[in-house]
Amino acid sequence: DMFLPPGEHGSVRLRAARHLGISPGGTIMKNLEWLGIFDDTPTGAAGETAAEAMIHLLKGKLRLPPRGRDMVILAHELLVHYPDEGGRKERVTSTLVDLGEPDGLTAMSKTVGLPAALGARLLMTDSFPRPGSFIPIEPVIYEPMLEELAQAGLTFEERVESL
Repeated sequence: DMFLPPGEHGSVRLRAARHLGISPGGTIMKNLEWLGIFDDTPTGAAGETAAEAMIHLLKGKLRLPPRGRDMVILAHELLVHYPDEGGRKERVTSTLVDLGEPDGLTAMSKTVGLPAALGARLLMTDSFPRPGSFIPIEPVIYEPMLEELAQAGLTFEERVESL
């Protein structure tokens, strides 16, 4: 309720749907209701911030079963046009599939946490070639990261198709 604009009338559920611009009886609202977003029951989260409450709800509802594992699939498809090469065109598909370990690291934790940890290590060891905020489009930045990710078993399979 505290995250919705003040002054609106109706139930929290109705006000949330209005604020999000979605149907109050639609699938999104039903899923939020299933998750427990609209319950009055305390979540049991330590500080009761919105993020802590959401994490607690997600952990309760989306827990993996014993010996269960998750899967992450990343697929990138690029349509590339080379005007300097006579207008040559390609479709480049790059795919990564990673399975979590039963009762171990999840694929999500590996694919999100490992790159973040590697980036933090590069920052702490002054291994970046320049200071500041930037996206990793320079080989001096992304090549060491991709190499370490490959050593951890996170690799992309690339396919190039001439068009």
